[in-house]
Amino acid sequence: MIKKVIIQCDGLADKEYEELNGQTPLEYARTPIIDNIIEKSEIGTVNTIPDDFFCGSYYGNLSLLGVDFSKRCMKFGPFTAKLNLEDYKDKQYAVMCQWISIEENSINDFRIDLKDVIQDISKEEIKILVELLNNLSSVKKHNAVFKIYKDHEIILLINQNNIEVDFKDTYKIEGKRISDVLPIGKNADIFKDIYVETHEVLKNHPINIKRIQEHKQQLNSLLFSEGDYYWKFDTFSKRVETEGTLITGTHFLKMLGELEGLKVICPKGATGRI
Repeated sequence: MIKKVIIQCDGLADKEYEELNGQTPLEYARTPIIDNIIEKSEIGTVNTIPDDFFCGSYYGNLSLLGVDFSKRCMKFGPFTAKLNLEDYKDKQYAVMCQWISIEENSINDFRIDLKDVIQDISKEEIKILVELLNNLSSVKKHNAVFKIYKDHEIILLINQNNIEVDFKDTYKIEGKRISDVLPIGKNADIFKDIYVETHEVLKNHPINIKRIQEHKQQLNSLLFSEGDYYWKFDTFSKRVETEGTLITGTHFLKMLGELEGLKVICPKGATGRI
C-alpha cells in the first residue's frame, strides 16, 4: 500500500504582531523540525488557486484534495451554511457577510476604513444587530434572513430561485471604494438595497456609538462575498479512489474534511492560532 502525506501550511506567512516584537508567528517561532525538512527538500513555488477563483483557503485546500475545477464546484457560502446551520435548505442562496467599517467622505465616495477584520464584538451585541437587520424592509422585501453561524460571523440566506450575481474579490479591500466591491449582475439590486439600509441603521446605533467612544473601529456596514446555491460534489475517496485522513486544528478545515468524507483528527491543544 502506498501512503502519501501532504503537509499544508495554510496561512503560515500570517502577519506581524506587536506582541511578537513586530514579527510574524513563523519568524518568531523556533522551528527545528521545519528547518530540518527544508534542508532535505526540493524547494519551489506552486499556485493552488485555479484561475477565476477567489484567493483563499477554501479553494486552495480543495485543489490539494484533487477537485476538478473545470466542473461546477460549490462556493464557500453554501459550504459554510451547510455545515453550520441545521435549518439550512439546499435551495437557499447563501452569501458570506463580513462586518466592515466605512468612511463616509461623500454620498458617492464611501471608502472601506478597515484596519483589521472586526472581531471584537460580543455574542450579545451580535444577537441584537442580527435581529435589527432581519427587521429591515430591504431584507423582508427580498425574502432573506441573516443567521449567526460562529461567534461574531453571520451569513445571509435568500429564499429566491435563479439568482444571478457576480461577486468581487474581497481579499484585500482596505481603502477601496465600496462601489468597487459591491456585487454586480442581474440581481445585484438585492445586495445594494440591503447594504444601503444596513449602513443607515448601523451608523447611529448605540452599539456603534459606544465603539466610537471606546476608540474602536466603527461597525457601520456589511460586505457580501461568495454567494451560491448548495451544489454537491464527489467526496475525496470517490475522486481519487483511496481513503484519507485530515489532521487539523482549525474549525474551517475540520468542516472541509467532514464534507469530503475524510476521517478528521483534531490534535489536543491545536487551534490554528498564535
